[in-house]
This record gives sequence, C-alpha cells and structure tokens, in this order.
Amino acid sequence: MNKNRKRIMLTTAEGQGIKAEKDFLIFHTDSVTPDVFTPTWAFSDASMMTIDWGDGSQLERHATTLSHTYSYLGIKTIKFSSPDWSKLTTFEYYDGTLVGKMPSFENCVNLDYFDIDSNSGIIGNLPSFSPCTKLTYFECDHQNLSGTLPSFSNCILLDFFSCQVNNFSGNLPSFAPNVLLTIVFIYENQFSGIFPSFSTCVNLAHFYGNNNQFTDYEVGGFATQKDLAQLVLNNNLFTAQAIDAILHDLVLSLSIPNRYIMTGGIGIGGVWLDGTGNSAPTVYGMADYATLVAAGWNVNINQPSMNLTVTTSLPNETIKIFVTPTGDNCVITWGDGTPDTTVLDGLVDFTNHIYVLAGVHNISITKSNIITYLLLNGEKGVFGCTAGEISKLVSLQELFLISVPNIHVDYGEIGSLIGLRTLSIYTNIPNIYIGAGEISNLILLEGLDLESSNNFYVNAGEIGSLYATLTGWIWLEDVPNVIFTPSEIASLVNVDYFFLYNQYTQDDMDAFLASIYSARMLYADPPFGNLEVYFDDTTSIIPSGVYQNVSVPTTGLEYIYKLVNDPDNYGFQKWYVCTNSENYIPGQSHFNLTVQNAASGQTGTF
Repeated sequence: MNKNRKRIMLTTAEGQGIKAEKDFLIFHTDSVTPDVFTPTWAFSDASMMTIDWGDGSQLERHATTLSHTYSYLGIKTIKFSSPDWSKLTTFEYYDGTLVGKMPSFENCVNLDYFDIDSNSGIIGNLPSFSPCTKLTYFECDHQNLSGTLPSFSNCILLDFFSCQVNNFSGNLPSFAPNVLLTIVFIYENQFSGIFPSFSTCVNLAHFYGNNNQFTDYEVGGFATQKDLAQLVLNNNLFTAQAIDAILHDLVLSLSIPNRYIMTGGIGIGGVWLDGTGNSAPTVYGMADYATLVAAGWNVNINQPSMNLTVTTSLPNETIKIFVTPTGDNCVITWGDGTPDTTVLDGLVDFTNHIYVLAGVHNISITKSNIITYLLLNGEKGVFGCTAGEISKLVSLQELFLISVPNIHVDYGEIGSLIGLRTLSIYTNIPNIYIGAGEISNLILLEGLDLESSNNFYVNAGEIGSLYATLTGWIWLEDVPNVIFTPSEIASLVNVDYFFLYNQYTQDDMDAFLASIYSARMLYADPPFGNLEVYFDDTTSIIPSGVYQNVSVPTTGLEYIYKLVNDPDNYGFQKWYVCTNSENYIPGQSHFNLTVQNAASGQTGTF
C-alpha cells in the first residue's frame, strides 16, 4: 500500500448507516490547494463505485481506484455510492485532512481489508464491525476516535489489528475466540482496567499496548503463544502482582515446542514492562524474570529504589541498617560520597556505615522490589522516610520498625505488603498508620507485634481471620484501636505466645481464659516450651475467682488452674499464664504468679 496517499474520513448521509444502494459514504475534507485524494477499494465482482467529489466536478465511476485534485480551499463533501455494499471487500484512505465521524460499515458483510488512518479531524466513536466476519485486516490509526472500542470477537479471521494513537478509553475488549491474530497495535490510547486474556490468540507475534492505563492482568493471557516476539506494555499502571503474572505466563510459554526466543530490541524482539506507571515485580516476578533472561530473552522491567534519610548528630557516627534482598543483590548509596555498599542475595545481616560529618544524609537502596527483610531501629540511627517508601517493598516478608519517629507510613501501605510473614512496629512511631482491614489482608502473616500507638485500627475478627497462618506470636500493647476478641483467641490454635498488654479489664481476662480453655484440646504443641499467655503488666487487675481445681471452672483463676496443671489428665499442652511480668522467675519450669482474690484475700501461687 502507498502510505503517501491522502487518507479520508467517512460519515453517512443524515447520520445513517449504509443500508441500501441509495445510501452514501460521505467524506468531509478540509482541503488545501492543490489537494489530491486517491481512495482505493475493491469488490468481489465487477461492481463499480460512483463518486461525487463535492466540488461541482463530474461524477466518476471505477472498480478500484480514483484520484481527484481539488483546486480551491474549504470543506468538501464527497459522496460514494455502490449498487451493493455487501460486495465491497476492501476500503482504504490515507493521510487525509478529514473531519467528522466514522460511518457504519455494518452492511459491508464481506469486507476483508479496512485501512483509514492519519486523520486528526476524525472524531467520535468507532462503529461496530461485528457484521464484518470476513475481516482480516483492520487499521484506524492516528485519528481522534474516542469512547470504548467495540468488540471484534466476531471477526475470527482477523490477522492484523491496529487502533494506535487515538483516544479510546475503558476496557479493551477480548479478541477471543480468534486464533489467527498475529499483530495488535493499541498503543497511545487510554485503555484501563484489567488487561484481557489473549490465550486463544495462539499465533500472536507482536503486541504493542504501551502508553495506556491498564492496572491488572487476566492470568493466562500470554502463556500460549509460540511465536510471540514482541510484547510492549511499558508506561501503563500495572500493579506488581500484574507484572508478576505476565512474567510467569511468559515462563510457562517456554515449555511450548520451538518457542521463539524474545531477544534483540525494538523491531526485533523482547518484553517491555518498564516505564512510568508500571510497578516493579515482586520477588516472585523477579525469579521468573531471571528465568527468562537466562533463556536469552530481552526483558525490561522497573527496578525501583527505596529512599531513606538518616540524621547524625556527631562526627564519625555509625549507623546500622538490617536489609536482605532475595533473588539478586541490591546496592546502598549512603549519600555522603563514600563508596556504595552491595548487599548480597539472601544474607540476613546488618550493614554498618560511618558518617564522618554530622547532618542529614540521603540513603538510596536499589531494587527495593526484591527486599524481603527490613529492620530499622532508632537505636541504630535516626531514620526517616516520606510516605510511600515502605509500600515499595512489594516482596517484603519481615518488617521491623522500632522507635522511628521520622518514618512516615500512610494508611494502606502496610496492607499492600501482602507477602508479609512478620510485622513488628512499636515505640515512638507517631507517623505510622494502619487502617481497618489492612491486617486481615496479610494472609501469610505468622507473627504480629503492634505496640504504643493510637494510629493502628484493627477491626474485631481481623486477627482471628488469619488462623491458618498465624503460628508465632501475637503482641498487642497499648493499641486501643486494635480490637481482639476472646472468640478470636480460640481460633488461633497454632499461635505459641499471646502478649495481651492492651489494658484489658477483669471481665476481658476471664473471657480470654474461658475461650482458651474451651479450645484447649486444639492448640498445637509449640516447637519448644509451653504455650504462653501474658496479660496486662501495667495494672493490678487480676482474673476473678480463686486459684483452685473444680470440676467445671467458671472463673478466671479456675481456668488458669486447669490450663497450667491439667489436673484431669486430658493430655493437652500445658500453659504458662501471667498477669504481671514482675512475677516471672527466670529458670523456673513455669511462670510463678502470685494473685490475690480481692473478695477473700486468698493468695495462690502457680
């Protein structure tokens, strides 16, 4: 095709579609002088196309191509007519100065080839081409088309599709069940939402979808294509999990016999998932990334950095950061001109640095998306960061933030770290926020420690919902907006230690002990020692009743007696129970707790 010819836009008379032989395809052109238009078409028989050029010149008729030169300026209305639109198989117009809307081609049921592009004056929605089931080539590039893209799922013979550089928005429709599609160009639009599956398009070879607004990805979409050579999805808004899923699908496609190796560069082959807006992959995606690179692929992903500050008050002060990457090495730039430090893959250790001069120093840690362990302790340095930095740690499994008043964490950040297994935040943390629903989102969590903050909000039932994974400890201390109920403790039968220093009342203690007793046969044996529960160590409140053995316990101290001693020989794992940590005697076989019943004055030790 000759791309130097002018392309023209179409509308229909009276805004109607192509319905009968009296209907016209109407083109409006804002022409210059001289301006040559050369449309091309084809019919399945000897039919002719008749054209009224709209400038008073004689009507012309031809079976394939006509050319016309305009001798004066202004908008012209060009009318095309045909005796039978169902016989039309090809329609092309290039590089025109056109205005108006695209007409309907619904009666062109045998249309095979459609190519109208590079007309910035074409506006409005693209009409449906669903009746055009013989369509194999479709192109409407570089126009001003907008709205949602109609479905082409009926066009099962489609081999080439392009709507690049328009203003289409909303979801990209699926092309299933097409199996012949090989090339798709949809870049530089405003498509958003979930990227649909192209799993049925097993012959897909080139896909350009960059510079859109996709956020998610339908799993399986790129796992079936043997010849996929170019996948360009940079500059979207894909989440880390979506990037992971795309990389994993590409790894799955490696098992297809004679799989094309996506190597080289633009125009040759490769995968582009980087650019503005796209998240970096998590540690899982990085593993698939490494697999693809090892297979010889050219894969481009974002490699973000986490930015911290540290404030030193004295010359030659040493600070310490505990950080571990997994799947690759990361590099710490200390911000004082000294050499960078490389933190090696998989080494759980601290990194020291000496700042010769006192002041505020900017620290950057590369590849924050592969960091799985981070501990920042105010005793090891006065660390700080702005909101949003912690949420960059998309692969994080263990997070410890201790006495870090300058660390800022917004609502939603902790809940986004869905790979967390250990979360421990306490002491002088005024700028760290956790919202309702975030803890229950951490479905892999094994240990939880939240202390000393009014900025943590956890609804009743959230902690209990993690019964399948919580196996370490739960420490709740001075967090009045964290709600943990007795019914939840009965469901967490794999937890070893409960530290409930959250200013519970006597009734609360009794209720927790009753729940533990009711589930006593279900708790798993800890790896070492006994099961342990500690209550508020800042008040003199003790459980109710008398520390004694009764057949059916009903008071807090009676439940404790049963849990500590198992006098009925049920064989459950015995418990340590403590209501005041000062009564702990190191080296003893259990915690000795001296409690006094306020009513009787009776004292019991257990």
